[in-house]
Amino acid sequence: ERVAPGAAYCEGNELVVCGPDLVTVEREICEGRCASGACVSADCGDGTVNGDEECDDGNPSDFDDCTTHCKLATCGDTFVSLLAEECDDGNLDDTDSCTSECKTAVCGDGNISLDEEECDDRNLDDTDSCTSECKTAVCGDGLVRKGVEECDDANPIETDECLSTCKLVICGDEIVAGAEQCDDGNPDDDDACPTNCRNAVCGDGFVRAGEEECDDNNEDSGDGCSSDCQAEPKYLALGAFHSCAILGDGRLKCWGNNDYEQLGPINDAKVGDSADELGPNLPAVLLGVSAVAAGERHTCAIRSGSALCWGANHDAQLGPGVSVSTSAAPVRIPLEGEAVDLCAAGTVNAALMKDGKVYTWGSTLVNPTGELLLLDDFPNTASSAPLSVSCGENLICARYAQGAHCWGTYLDNFPQGAREANLMEPIVALSAGRQHVCALNTSGELKCFGYSPSAGAALFQDPAVLFTWPDIAAVNPSVTGGKGIAIGAGGESSCVVFEDGALKCWGQDVAGNLGQPAITLQDPAVGDEAEDLGELLPEIDLGFGVTVQSVVTSGNHTCALFRSGRLKCWGLNDSGQLGIGTAESMGDSFGELGATLPYVSLD
Repeated sequence: ERVAPGAAYCEGNELVVCGPDLVTVEREICEGRCASGACVSADCGDGTVNGDEECDDGNPSDFDDCTTHCKLATCGDTFVSLLAEECDDGNLDDTDSCTSECKTAVCGDGNISLDEEECDDRNLDDTDSCTSECKTAVCGDGLVRKGVEECDDANPIETDECLSTCKLVICGDEIVAGAEQCDDGNPDDDDACPTNCRNAVCGDGFVRAGEEECDDNNEDSGDGCSSDCQAEPKYLALGAFHSCAILGDGRLKCWGNNDYEQLGPINDAKVGDSADELGPNLPAVLLGVSAVAAGERHTCAIRSGSALCWGANHDAQLGPGVSVSTSAAPVRIPLEGEAVDLCAAGTVNAALMKDGKVYTWGSTLVNPTGELLLLDDFPNTASSAPLSVSCGENLICARYAQGAHCWGTYLDNFPQGAREANLMEPIVALSAGRQHVCALNTSGELKCFGYSPSAGAALFQDPAVLFTWPDIAAVNPSVTGGKGIAIGAGGESSCVVFEDGALKCWGQDVAGNLGQPAITLQDPAVGDEAEDLGELLPEIDLGFGVTVQSVVTSGNHTCALFRSGRLKCWGLNDSGQLGIGTAESMGDSFGELGATLPYVSLD
């Protein structure tokens, strides 16, 4: 049973050769003797090489160089020579356990053992088509084939980092696996599964169509995009009887009086005096707006570097050569270059260009030509181009890194024969009212100049000291407990925001715009007497826990933008300019401020 077909063995002195069927045999009586499956001479084994003997070592071992039938050991003779062979199965077949070189077949010898091996590429490299165990490499064997497989984790699970196809999970393959929360296989960032394959949530930086108005990649409110991804008011502008806000997504919305089409393409004469006109029902005037300014009965904005104005045009507010008296459609002002900032007050407009030039138009009273006028008489002491502009009804101011420069007169033509005022110290904010200007320096101190009939707006009483910049005690940190961080001037009133988010306003009160009914019910002027200033001037009550970020006032009504991103307005409201859904003025009576004062609903 241990002999292959065609092989032989000895039975006594008889040589037996197995037939191919392993059943029949051929027998031969040896003339000499039978040894190790061969007939040999009678002298074989005597230690002497005789006749046809190849060797004779005189021992009965078949496992050295000379077999017991006196033949030299060779691979394939079925005898294993311990000196040269590991095996000898009597054949030269490389597909069994003993190779044609009489070596025990092993993985990596280049020979494929049909019983144990599927392949053998004579190496132990697990990254090619034949593994180090001589198995054909397949996806799922845990070995990564170069150029064929990207991964192989030896499991059929589709939800880990390696798919059952031995491909790495990638966002967009429509298979939700690994760190992915979703995968819809499309390149859209405005659906429920954006291109990062994470479930869309507010704060991920992707704007979901129909659900989010904005997404600034954070969960904070007060930065133009709320914590629930709705656009917040970011910049404000107030006309005499209307209000405008740029939302964080660049939409511009306006409300209040619309007698001169200053609200844009809206048919109603008043917007905001009814609740159903606010929130999502309040349409946007323009998209992609970066700056807004409001005059008495007109509005201007910057979009893509162009200045656009609409509303009343009786004083060339809409630019030179425009013949219509009003326009709901925005009219492009023919400026040379790219506008980066603008201002408006009364019928005066000004725009700051990217190259530092300042143009003015409108107000034929102060600019009789009605043409665009380049204000090129910058002060020699200005070491850089202006950073921003601010308008009063009869003056225009520019803010520099190292100070401020203003042009204008109160009654004379402007700028012909104009008087100028310079403030040469670093300032961080500048704002102009009807006939006064206030600047905030880097220490949080407020400096103002100008004139107010009530003597309160500019916080000094002698109009003879025009165009000087006195320090104002009302915002001295030693008496207020904090420095000023933002200012707003308009009409005959002024306001300052402190670093702790508190707000104070003074000047001439009109229907509660100063937010101080305890004072203004007795005297509409706040700031012209010592008991109205410094720590004696109360903060405006806008509700528990609110902190103000910026303030804008028209002199008739005032709006504060909170750090939470919400907005409140108070003062005159005969046209709905407070945006609270009624025409009732707020702030001129007790009980109308604080938590009672509603937030403005823009979205």
